[in-house]
Amino acid sequence: MPSLLNLKIFNPALIYSFEPESSPTALMYGETMSEAPFKIGQHEDMYHAYLYAEDVILPWIHTNGLAALTPEIFENWIIKIHEHMAKSLLSNGEDMKSGEYSKTLIVRWHYGSNMMNQLALYMANLYQPKLSEAQFLKMLVKENEGLPMEYAKKFLRILQRLARDSDAPIHPSFEKTTKLKGPFLGFGTAMNRMATAWHENLLSEHERPIVEKIALFVDYPERLPNQVRHFAEEMVARWKQLDNQDLTAVSKFCADLFYRFTHIHPFPNANGRTATALNNIILRSIGLPDIIMRKPGDRSSTEGSYADAIANIEKDRRPLAAHIFQCITEAQTKPYADSSLEQLTEIRMALCRILMEIKATKPSYDLNLIDSLFAARNPIVQFLDGNDNKHSLLACQLLMVTAQDVLTGLKKEAAMRQSASSSVSSLSFLKPAYDPLVLNKGMEELTGVQGWKVTNKSSLSIWRYFDSEAEANQIVAGLKQLSFCEANVRTTKGDGKIIVLCTAINTEKLLSAPQSHASCSY
Repeated sequence: MPSLLNLKIFNPALIYSFEPESSPTALMYGETMSEAPFKIGQHEDMYHAYLYAEDVILPWIHTNGLAALTPEIFENWIIKIHEHMAKSLLSNGEDMKSGEYSKTLIVRWHYGSNMMNQLALYMANLYQPKLSEAQFLKMLVKENEGLPMEYAKKFLRILQRLARDSDAPIHPSFEKTTKLKGPFLGFGTAMNRMATAWHENLLSEHERPIVEKIALFVDYPERLPNQVRHFAEEMVARWKQLDNQDLTAVSKFCADLFYRFTHIHPFPNANGRTATALNNIILRSIGLPDIIMRKPGDRSSTEGSYADAIANIEKDRRPLAAHIFQCITEAQTKPYADSSLEQLTEIRMALCRILMEIKATKPSYDLNLIDSLFAARNPIVQFLDGNDNKHSLLACQLLMVTAQDVLTGLKKEAAMRQSASSSVSSLSFLKPAYDPLVLNKGMEELTGVQGWKVTNKSSLSIWRYFDSEAEANQIVAGLKQLSFCEANVRTTKGDGKIIVLCTAINTEKLLSAPQSHASCSY
C-alpha cells in the first residue's frame, strides 16, 4: 500500500497539509461517501506527482545537469506533473483530461469557483425555494468571502445583459468545443459572450473593471501551447542562473514562475498545485528545501503573508516573493510537520482505495449506503468533533472497517457468481442451467443447509426433507423473499414426511441471489 513515507526527498507535508477541492456536486448538495474519492483522490494524485519528480525529474537533473535542460524537456515535465496531479480533479469533466491543455473556456474566479455554480443555478432558475434577485445577491456575498455587494450586483447585470444580447459574438474556439444545452444554456452562452468580449475589448469602460474584479478569462485554447512554450523558454534560462545563496533572487524567480504559470492557466484545473510542484522541483534541484506555500487554514484566511500575497498577485509580486522567502527560511530551520494530520491523511487515502475497489468490483454499488451502515454500527460518532484530528482519525478508522466489510461481501458475491457460471459452462450446453450439481450448490449457499434434491422430468423442481414443519416454514419464508421460485411446505403420502418443494424456478435468479439470504430468516 502506498505510504507518504515512500517520499524520500520531498516533505510528506506537501501532501497531507494540502486542502483538496470539493466536487461540484458536493458544493451544491453536501459531502457524501460517493463524492469522497474525488476529494481524497487529490491527495493520492499529489503523492504520485511528487513521487514522479523524485524518481524521474531530479535523477535526470543530477545525471545530466541543468546545462543540458531544454524548454522542450521542461514542458514535458510540466505535462507529466499535471497528468499525475489532476487525475481526480478532472475525472468528472467531459472535455477535460489531466496532462492535456484546455480545449474549452476556462475562467478563474477571484472569490472562489463555487461562485460559478451559484450563478449558473440562479440563472437556470434551479434554486428551491426560488430566490429573488435580492435574496440571491445576499447569499452570494455571504458565501463568497470578501465579495462586495456592489461588484456582485453589477457583475450579475452584465451577465444578464449578455444572455439577452443575441448579437453579442462568441469566439469560434468556444463555439466548437462548448456543449450548450438544458437549463444552463443561458448562463453558458452569457459566459462565452463575456469571455469573447473580454478578449476582443468589447466591454464598456464601466463593465470591464467590474468583470476584472470578479473573474479572469484564460486565453483562447489554441493560443495556450505557444504561451507555455514561451514560458518554458524564459524559465529554463533563468533557472540555470539561480544561486542558492541568494534567497532574494530565488524567491523572486519562484514568485514570477507561480504568477506566470497560473496566469496562463494552460490546464482546466490544478494549475496552482502544478506551479507549486514546479517551484519545489527547482528549489530541490539547486540544493534548497521544498516549501509549504499554503498551510492548513491559509486557504480561507484573509490575514497572513499568504493571503496578502494572493490578494496582490495581479498588481504586485513582491508580497508573494516575500512569502516564499519566509517559507524557504522556515523550511531550512524547521520544516512543517503534523503527525496526527499525516496519519489521518494516510488513513483517508487507504479508505479511498477501498472505495475505488468497491466500485471496480460492483460499479452499480451506491457508496452512500456505506454512510448509513457506518452510522448504524457506530453510534459513538455523533459525539466526535470533526475539527479534532484525533476524533477524525478514530471515525475514519471505523469507517474503513465498514467499507472493508462491504468490499469483502461484494467479492464473495462475485466469486460465488463466477463459480456458478464456471460450473454451468463446463456442463452439457443443451440444458446447462438445469445441472443438478450447480443448482444443488446454489440452494446450499442460499439456505445454509445441504441435502437438496433436483428433479428434472416434465418440469424442474428442487426439494428437501425437513425434521419439523417449523424449520420448513422458516426456509420457505426466506426463499419467498428472493422471488426466484414458488416454495411450499408439503407432506409426503404414506410416511407423512415434511418436505420443502420449489417449482417454477428461475435458475438465473437462483444463481445470482445473495448468499445465505434464505437462511437469514432463522
